[in-house]
Amino acid sequence: MNDVARIVKRIKDEDGRIGIISHFDPDGDAIGSVLGMYNFLKKFKKNLDPILKDEIPYLFKFLPGSDEVKSSPAEYYDLLLLLDASDITRTGFDNLKFGDLVRIDHHKTGTNYSSFDYLNENAPSTTVLVLDILRSYSEKDITREVAEPLYAGLLTDTGGFRYSRDFSMAFSAALYLSGKGIDCQEIAQKIFLRKKLQVFKLLALALETLTVVEDRIAYIVLRKEFFEATGTDSSDSQSFVTYPLSVDDVAVGIKFTEAGDNFWKVSLRGKNRVDLAEIAEEFGGGGHKNAAGLRMEGDENTVVSTVLSRILKALKSEK
Repeated sequence: MNDVARIVKRIKDEDGRIGIISHFDPDGDAIGSVLGMYNFLKKFKKNLDPILKDEIPYLFKFLPGSDEVKSSPAEYYDLLLLLDASDITRTGFDNLKFGDLVRIDHHKTGTNYSSFDYLNENAPSTTVLVLDILRSYSEKDITREVAEPLYAGLLTDTGGFRYSRDFSMAFSAALYLSGKGIDCQEIAQKIFLRKKLQVFKLLALALETLTVVEDRIAYIVLRKEFFEATGTDSSDSQSFVTYPLSVDDVAVGIKFTEAGDNFWKVSLRGKNRVDLAEIAEEFGGGGHKNAAGLRMEGDENTVVSTVLSRILKALKSEK
């Protein structure tokens, strides 16, 4: 019995409470994985809780099932499905109690929890791995409500199919999902072409901080005062890291987001020059070679200089 078959059997055999959870600050892949799995399993009258600690960003609230997601877990789950998260701590909850845990993920770094874990770092998104499981479970029950979130996760985690470890896997999954009654053009428009005016004002402030270091790294800084001035929050800036990465000849783009007093979220994006997942892991974060993140305490200057120093060291050693 392969990994997918074991997971399918474990879910089918579970008559108790099932939690479906992903990481804090959820992106499209986290949201799509949770909603795709949830919308599918509720067809089978399972006792389910879809859980995300932080609110689903505005751009993804059109996805079916988004209004049913809970912000806190139950006291206990007989089975917990951890999707698109390298570690249980990434959920943001420190009081999770469960029987079996199944981790389904495509991050290079992370923790193995059980013989049911389904991990593939070459997968273009976790939603593609969820799709593998659902196809094995019951293909006829992969309806539009299931396919739409899965496609949204795939679309966003590949940057609109601009990058992937395995493009054949990405396009194969997209082709399959496009045949399930979804409108690919409409989904893309709702995600990429539906920004509030305040978001552009936030972007303008962020771009004023754009800095290039030794022609190899570019970064922007999002301070709390920017969010307060524009009536936005950090979820409105998820895609902003692409701007420093887009600077010509730059190898790494970084977004520093002030998330609290002396507390920063750092998003790293690269052009296949250094392994950003390994660097992020050194600071307690993780991710992929070209897309990773971490959190760090300290004032702005300390955090920025610490991260820049480490990445510059990596870039110089890869010559």
